[in-house]
Amino acid sequence: MTVSAGVMPEMVSFKAGTLDDQDAVESSKPAMQIYNKYRPTWCDGLAYAQQKEGA
Repeated sequence: MTVSAGVMPEMVSFKAGTLDDQDAVESSKPAMQIYNKYRPTWCDGLAYAQQKEGA
């Protein structure tokens, strides 16, 4: 399942757990993590991905 936002028309978000092709999952890595304002303290962000707090 994908989600597109009007404020970022060039971006497509994939919901976690919705990709069936394991090769596609392994060969792709996120460029950005959003909504980190609500991330649990025990869950570290990805060092290589841009971090955004979101709404």
